[in-house]
Amino acid sequence: MPTLGGAWETSVAYLTNLKEVSVADQSQSTSRSASAQPKLIRKALEIEPTVVAVGQNHVGVALNNRAWFYSLQIESEVIPNDQRGIPNETPIIKEYLASVKTLHMNTDYAAALLSDGRLQLHTIEKAGSISTISLAPPAMRSQYDISPSAHSPSPAVPKSNKKLDVQQKIFPEKEVTTKTEGGAGGAGFSISCAALTAEFLVYGTANGVVHHYAVDEWVLVNEYKHEKEIQKVYPQYHGGTKCIFSDVLNDGYLVEPISNEVMQIPQWSANTQGVLWETSQAPGRSIFVTWDDEYITTYAYEAVTIKGPQCLVLGATKLPYGLKPLLLLSGMLTCQTPGGRLSVVPLATHEPDTLAQFTKLYPEEQEQGKRLQLLYTLGKLKDIWSLTDTITSHKPWIMLGEAALRVLDIHVARRAYRHVRNAGMVHTLDGLESIEDKTLLAGHIAAIFMDFNAAQELFLDSPNPLAALELRRNLLHWEQALSLATNLAPDEVTVIAREYAQQLEFDEKYSEAIAMYERALSTSDKHPGPDAARDDHQIACSAGLTRMTIRLGDISRGMKMLAHATDQQLLSDCGGILDGLKQYAEAASCYERCGKWERAAEVWIKAKNWQKIGSLLDKVTAPKIFVQYAKAKEAEGQYPEAARAYEKAKDYDSVVRLLVDHMQNIDGAVSIVRKTRSRDSAKIVAKFFQGIRDYRSVVEFYLMAGMREEAFELAQQRDVMDHYAELVKDDATHEELLNIASYFEHKRDYLSAGKHLLHCGEYPRALKMFLLCSAADGASIELAIETVGLAHNDSLTHQLIDYLMGETDGLPKDAKYIFKLYMSLGQYKEAARTAVIIAREEQTLGNYRAAHDLLLDNYRQLRATKEKVPSEIDRMLMLLHSYILVKTLVRAGEHEKGARMLIRVSSNISKFPAHIVPILTSTVIECHRVGLKRSAFEYAAMLMRPEYRNQVDAKYKRKIEQIVRRPEKEEPEETMTPCPYCDNPVPETSLDCIECKNHLPYCIATGRHMTTNDWTTCPNCAFPALMSHFADLLAKSPTCPMCATALAPDQLKPVKNPSEYLHGKKEGVEHVEKVRGGDDENVDIVPAAAALERVGSALTGASTESDGMGSGQLRGTGGMVV
Repeated sequence: MPTLGGAWETSVAYLTNLKEVSVADQSQSTSRSASAQPKLIRKALEIEPTVVAVGQNHVGVALNNRAWFYSLQIESEVIPNDQRGIPNETPIIKEYLASVKTLHMNTDYAAALLSDGRLQLHTIEKAGSISTISLAPPAMRSQYDISPSAHSPSPAVPKSNKKLDVQQKIFPEKEVTTKTEGGAGGAGFSISCAALTAEFLVYGTANGVVHHYAVDEWVLVNEYKHEKEIQKVYPQYHGGTKCIFSDVLNDGYLVEPISNEVMQIPQWSANTQGVLWETSQAPGRSIFVTWDDEYITTYAYEAVTIKGPQCLVLGATKLPYGLKPLLLLSGMLTCQTPGGRLSVVPLATHEPDTLAQFTKLYPEEQEQGKRLQLLYTLGKLKDIWSLTDTITSHKPWIMLGEAALRVLDIHVARRAYRHVRNAGMVHTLDGLESIEDKTLLAGHIAAIFMDFNAAQELFLDSPNPLAALELRRNLLHWEQALSLATNLAPDEVTVIAREYAQQLEFDEKYSEAIAMYERALSTSDKHPGPDAARDDHQIACSAGLTRMTIRLGDISRGMKMLAHATDQQLLSDCGGILDGLKQYAEAASCYERCGKWERAAEVWIKAKNWQKIGSLLDKVTAPKIFVQYAKAKEAEGQYPEAARAYEKAKDYDSVVRLLVDHMQNIDGAVSIVRKTRSRDSAKIVAKFFQGIRDYRSVVEFYLMAGMREEAFELAQQRDVMDHYAELVKDDATHEELLNIASYFEHKRDYLSAGKHLLHCGEYPRALKMFLLCSAADGASIELAIETVGLAHNDSLTHQLIDYLMGETDGLPKDAKYIFKLYMSLGQYKEAARTAVIIAREEQTLGNYRAAHDLLLDNYRQLRATKEKVPSEIDRMLMLLHSYILVKTLVRAGEHEKGARMLIRVSSNISKFPAHIVPILTSTVIECHRVGLKRSAFEYAAMLMRPEYRNQVDAKYKRKIEQIVRRPEKEEPEETMTPCPYCDNPVPETSLDCIECKNHLPYCIATGRHMTTNDWTTCPNCAFPALMSHFADLLAKSPTCPMCATALAPDQLKPVKNPSEYLHGKKEGVEHVEKVRGGDDENVDIVPAAAALERVGSALTGASTESDGMGSGQLRGTGGMVV
């Protein structure tokens, strides 16, 4: 059975048996869906045809010179595959003048190519004569008024057909034939092939002409003349007017009728049997296939690229044997089999990619990039953007961007480059997006691809040919730029010539540069800029001429040209050129004229003109200038001048050398060495001092010179080790410290030896040295305590305690060293206990200030180490401070406050045994003065006791006796102020709240308890004070009454929230531990080390005896009488 068939849009007609033709809609069967079944119409034939064709509304068959046209009338939209056409249907029969070779159809027309070389175009039927329903899908039927109805189907009427009343036309036309070939059957004008689209009848002739005939207007619209006979034509049915044809040599060509541009199709097989255009084209794409006996080749035609129209080979697909391709739809090729069936062959280039398998199928970056380019060429942008998360490397996306740029697709290219975050390309493409002219745009893209020659040609063909000139200037292609400027922009020649000259000068092509400068200067009157720009241009050209003249050796002419020059840069450049040519005098002159004094001095040095250099020294700062000048002056024996030059150059080694060797100024040399710490200079000075046997100075400068071993040996030999040790104490090594200590030990200087052993961490040896010192040397004991504190070694602690207790030499040491030992060991509670004992001893002997300072120091140290302060220390300090504060208050005229403090002290008069009578006397007098008569009577009566009466001062005794004999017991109540903890009213000098049971903080300026609304602290000791009273007191006596630090009232800062202090005070004072002294009170001692228990016991015993440990060293200071 012959393989006969044809296609129109998505419909395929094919011979299923000798007398039956079937028409199938392939829009579903090519959708890669297994369940999709094509719509099928079968037509029973009266003959066995030799030609089959199909159009929008009819299927046609032909035999000899007759053709039968069957209407594609159907009863429903979906027809089973086994349904046949209407048996009694009457076809439209058309008889031609000769046998039909090929038959072509569209919606309304049929074109029959006859065996005699003529082509007959005619309407298939008159409009409205037959009602038909198209097989085409709704999207394709929209261009026709096809509105099927189950009840009354209406005819398909073309929208734009204007000449259906013209029944037929035979080609070639009679008059044309007469003119060209002389008859209807002329062989030269014989029509060899034809094809029919919706708009055009396309046919080719034996003399190589391709004709496009508009069937709606019935007029010839285009002719293309080829050199060879046309054998086949394959017009584009959808999406354009392009046409492919093959000639008698079986070469394939693609022609664009609009511009008559033609190109030969690459890789066209000599056995090519046909061409099919893609029916479902993506926007802007033109895809077609060719086939021979074995392969199907896929092509893409790109009408607009940076290299002009191109036809690309996309790939090849194996064609199964015996199949005849009829239709290409969405990458699926519908073929007819010899058995009268249809087979769909998918093209290899259109195979779909799954996201999961993409990286497996294309593992390499290059393969991925090529696949993206293929998808882009096919117009599958949706498939491309679905791969953005799958393809992670940059190269494939860059390849996609390049492919898009080659066809001037800025949008896709920008998206691809944005995906790889190439900000430079995205910015560049944003600037190109507004360019509408394709040729100009192609030029810019060609420049991006660095195809500058192509870019120039495109720019010259565009509406903006000056872009070619700008391109060459930016690329520094000066010859091409000058050539373009001569024709395109003559006023730019002078500017380009100057720029070219500058480039030639940079490339050291001076002869060519001077010629170009002369050209630029001679054409400067055509400068395109304003007058100021033209003047600058002429100055630059003149400067270039001057430089080139000098470089080419014409010095005299060049200097004449420079005679009136004022351009600083030109003078500097010419100075450099002349310096290079060894024209030193001229070069220096240029440098001086432009104010480059250092360069001028360098040139004068080369010329050895020292007089000129001397005149420039005040204007230069470069050290090398001064060094060279100094060397010259030193060679001449002018040492002071040379030394000054060396000093300006900061070459202090040379200055020291001159001062020592030639100028005998050793003091100046020593001063410089001590300032610069230069090793070389130190060696020079050390050598000098060694000559005069000043070994202490030699040691010092040996150390500066880094000669530490030599310095130690000299110090050892010359007995200046103390000087050596003082010099190296901050940076001495462990070994050096041991050597120094060994030296002092050998010299029996145990204190110095111990200091250096302590410094290097040799604590046992250091302690041994300190204990060997004289007991009268308090410094050695304090250093021994420091050593034990750092060592944390029980054995060393035992040794020191034995020494302090006198077990070593029979001489017990002062108790203050026990206190310092505790502090050094970090045993703050024991230190506090010791401080209480010592302070009580001082207080007993009347040394109240010493006791106060000792307790204050211990208090601050305990608070600094976050340790709790024993309440005994807190109360003793408060009582001593109240006593000391009296004198300050009375001097300031605050008698009432002083009287209250004296009452507090007198209430604890047993704590002041050395001055009971003076204190009570002062209390009576002050209380009587301020009206506290009950208190005055109370303490006056106490003074009249037999044990005190005889000790009262005679000048106060009579007054006190009167107070006792005539008692007045009226006394104003003490002012109440709120408790800082609970706000309960408390007498202002009372330090205990009966409501909340708290011990209240006291004011160091008045002795009263603190209130929260008037709170401040001393900036130095951090003790609280009532701000208003403290400020008044400082105005009269500008020192802190607690720590005796100089203080001004404006240094006080109010404390807005004293709760933190109150909480810290409450938590920081330990109320459990009580340290007492006396026969009837116990002592609660918990030593941190067993070795210190006996020390604590000894101290406790000492506190109960008037002649105990430390009593021999303490002295009274006398009482206070107001």
